[in-house]
Amino acid sequence: MQRAIAALFAFGLLLAAPSSAAAQVNSIARSPYGGLARLIVGVDVINLQIAELRRELSRCEGGNRTGACASRALLQAKLNYLLSIAMAYGDPDTAGAPPRTLTKPPDSADYDSELAYLNQQLTQERSSNYLLSENRARWWIIQSCKALKDLSRLRIAFMTAEEAKDIGGPKTKADVTACVAEYDAKAVMANRKMAMEYCVPATTDPNGGRRLMNLCMHRHDMLTALCKQQMELDEAWSRHKYPQQARAAQVCPLDRVVITPQETEAIKAAPPVRTMAELPPKFFTPPDVVIPPKPPLPIPAGTVIEVRIQGSWDGIAIDAVANDGQIIQSILDQPLVIGGKEVLARYSGVFLKGRILGPSDIGTRPATVQIGLTTDEVTMGSTGVRADLKSNELVFTVPYRSNANNPGVIFDTRMRFTIGGSGTAVMPSAQAPASPQPRSVPSPAPAAPPATPQSPADEALRRAERIQACLMKALKDYPGGGAAQAQAIAACAK
Repeated sequence: MQRAIAALFAFGLLLAAPSSAAAQVNSIARSPYGGLARLIVGVDVINLQIAELRRELSRCEGGNRTGACASRALLQAKLNYLLSIAMAYGDPDTAGAPPRTLTKPPDSADYDSELAYLNQQLTQERSSNYLLSENRARWWIIQSCKALKDLSRLRIAFMTAEEAKDIGGPKTKADVTACVAEYDAKAVMANRKMAMEYCVPATTDPNGGRRLMNLCMHRHDMLTALCKQQMELDEAWSRHKYPQQARAAQVCPLDRVVITPQETEAIKAAPPVRTMAELPPKFFTPPDVVIPPKPPLPIPAGTVIEVRIQGSWDGIAIDAVANDGQIIQSILDQPLVIGGKEVLARYSGVFLKGRILGPSDIGTRPATVQIGLTTDEVTMGSTGVRADLKSNELVFTVPYRSNANNPGVIFDTRMRFTIGGSGTAVMPSAQAPASPQPRSVPSPAPAAPPATPQSPADEALRRAERIQACLMKALKDYPGGGAAQAQAIAACAK
């Protein structure tokens, strides 16, 4: 009940800020929980608001500019906002009598009026993520450009007064208009169709799953890449104000590219697309946002740390990391002592970054690949605040898809990284656990004492860590649920 009340309160705040519609509404509506959000918000409430706004706007017909019509632009903006919510939740426009038919504005710079026109047109079209209509492609282009260029939604939460002074003014409008002009709706339609016809067959597993579908679309589909750019921009502004928070890789929600069984059959029947070039670099340019550095750790360059990896990793898991931002987690077995002072406690979480070295063509996946792992961040104490921790890279040769006989980098593998180092160290494909000796530290202080025997509490903690990693892997390997996921989870308990 409390969550429902909180959701309704958040919805009320959104109504009070129509300038943030593009990002705030669609981030909810296009999430996997869109149906639940639609239930919580209540389409009836939206429709009542739409009807009331239409009544207020009807008083402005005939050139009357007094009274309620003095805020006509605000009323129209709220109406456009609510129509976009209703359309996203699958109940486009059922409030009151049919609205007056809109005409497409002749001025392409009037993108808000064009959105209102497109909203009305899309209520009469069948939704499809595979074969986009020109209206829907244009709608997404305008929404994406507004999200990328109009940062009004971020002004209060993350910007200083100086940074926000030009937001929402003539320059913002010009930037959005220029962005919209860069994209041709017909080209976007053709790109989406080709990306679907390439990515669906290339990522469909023998069991029918498509674990890499979203990754493939991020690389090849314009609209998906624009969506990711918007989310990365929001995340970067968040870290601009709170630099010590965790870096979270962003990914466009799956329901932006979900297709029906009928569309799947149509894609199978289409002429096969064997290869497809990745999008131009502009679609992968990081946000132009300054992220202040995190607090430095007093760890001299050349310090060697030893960590135990949590989970097991192969090529497809590393691809999934690039796709949905999963964290490669490891822990310190022993505290890190520098100059007689403990810098990092035992069991501190060390977060790694993974990548597949060289080109990774989703359509022609090799039997084995080389993956690189490097340290990225570390949690300091119990506050959850993270500090940067950069190291050299360890390279492993692993199967692209692991199995019982060829598991890749397995759970509890010990790895030694050199902090502040560069270059790569090639590791054997079958990792032998390293001896649990204290790590060497370039410091005149005495070496740390050897580890004491494991207490029952320590053993229980390690077992809990293994079970947690096992559960995460089961959920990752079988995202669709079902009997296979249930069996994998049950195996974790053993």
